Amino acid sequence: MSSISSASNIKERTFEFCSKILIDSPENFKETQLFSELIAQFIQQEYDLIPPKERIGKGVVFVSKNIVKAFFKFLQDKSLFCKEDYYLLGKQTFDSGMFLK
Repeated sequence: MSSISSASNIKERTFEFCSKILIDSPENFKETQLFSELIAQFIQQEYDLIPPKERIGKGVVFVSKNIVKAFFKFLQDKSLFCKEDYYLLGKQTFDSGMFLK
């Protein structure tokens, strides 16, 4: 049995998160500020799932890295963006994330 905070479980929950956004309101993928807020909340939820004794080896960087991998795989699988859009989305999300607390 794998840990709730394993990379595969984080990626699975990320796919579910992205699918829910796509079904509920697909325009949220194009609204960078709103999406940045949603993803920041999701990252915090994932971090909070990590048992305290595992947080030394699995911090926010570990969680974020696995979320990003699953997120871009989701976008690629769903063909939501062309290649040029990935750079713009990443830059805008990073820039807006710098202001989220």
